[in-house]
This record gives sequence, C-alpha cells and structure tokens, in this order.
Amino acid sequence: DKSLADDPDNGRFFENYVVSEFIKKYQTFNPSAEFYYYRDSNMNEIDLIIINKGYLHRIECKQGINYNKSDVKGFEQVEKSKLKIGTSLIICNTNKIYIIDENVYAIPLSGI
Repeated sequence: DKSLADDPDNGRFFENYVVSEFIKKYQTFNPSAEFYYYRDSNMNEIDLIIINKGYLHRIECKQGINYNKSDVKGFEQVEKSKLKIGTSLIICNTNKIYIIDENVYAIPLSGI
C-alpha cells in the first residue's frame, strides 16, 4: 500500500486540509469573512486570501519546513489593495514559528 506521503498529489491534500480548517474556524467565529484563491497571468498565486473586517490576510500552504521571501512572491501582487494587509502566513511542517519577511511568518500546521 502507498502512503499519502508517497502520493504525488499530497501537496494538494495538504493545501485542501489547511484551507478547509481556516474556513471552518472563520465560519464558526466570523461568518462574514470572505475567502478567495488568487492566480494571475504570470502564475503568481496565493492559496488563500481571507478578507475580514477591512483586512486582507494572505496564506500559503507548503509541505516543507524552510521557506524564504521568494516563496511568497505572490503576496506582493495584492499589496496595492484598498484593504489593509493583515496576517500573512506560510502554513508548513515546521516545528516552530519563524519570520519570513516583515509581517510574514511561517507557522506549524498545528498553529491553525
């Protein structure tokens, strides 16, 4: 039997899990939040955008452990929004929270 870790689609499963957990939590505590996926013609993407109370929160889902600013280049595409930029995260398999860039953090999956 193959395990999920060996499955070529495991990144999609990870992303789907993270997005569904955020949606469940927001719908429980703040049902007016809006959820979006972003991809432009240059293939910049953001796995989850949450608009809540005038803030735009950017979230990337990654299965690895170590990331840097180049891994969130898609975040820059929405910085000119009329909304204030809120929390910006990479949800990943790290064991501890660390800073990626100003106001961008990598947090463990258990942190959601």
